[in-house]
Amino acid sequence: MRQHITAAQTKLQELQDRHTAATELAQTTLDKATRVKREAYERLLRARASGAADVSELHIAHEKATTALQAAQLEADTSSTVAAMLEPQLEDAKAELTQAESDHAAARLDALKEAQRVERERYAKAQEEMMDADLKGVVIHNRLARLLRTKDGFYDHVYHPISFDREMLLTKGKIISRYEAEIEVIGE
Repeated sequence: MRQHITAAQTKLQELQDRHTAATELAQTTLDKATRVKREAYERLLRARASGAADVSELHIAHEKATTALQAAQLEADTSSTVAAMLEPQLEDAKAELTQAESDHAAARLDALKEAQRVERERYAKAQEEMMDADLKGVVIHNRLARLLRTKDGFYDHVYHPISFDREMLLTKGKIISRYEAEIEVIGE
C-alpha cells in the first residue's frame, strides 16, 4: 500500500514540475521579449527626440524586438496550452494519490480491527481457562474437604481446606491424589 502512495506522489510531483516549468518558461520568455522591445522602443524615442538623422538601425532593432516579442507570445501560448493540457492529468494524479492514501488507511484500519478481534478471542480464551481453573479449584477444595473430614464431621485442624490457597490447589494437584491414596490405604 505504501508503494502505491509513493508512486502516486512521485507521479503528481513530476506533473506539477512539468506544469510549473511550462508556466514559468512561458512567463520568463514573454517578460524578456517585452523588456527587449520596450528598451528598443525607448532607444528609438530617445534618438528621435535628440534629433538624430539616422534612426534606421534603431527602427530595425525595434522591428526585431517586436518580432521576438511575437515569437515569445507564441511560445508563451504554446507553453500555456501545454500547462492547460497537464491540468487534467494533475487532477487525475491528485485523485489517484487521494485514493491510494484512502486505501492505505482502510487497510490499516482492517489490520487494526483484525488485531483487536484476535486480542478479544485470546482474552475470551484466557477468561474461559481462568474460569475452568477456578472451577477445578473449587472441585479440588471440596474434594479435600471431604477427604480431610474426621469421622465426627469436623475438619482436621492441620489440613483445614481453607489453609490451601488457590495456587497450591491448582499447581499441586498431586496432593489430592496422595491424600486419596492414603485414605484408600487407611480405609482398607
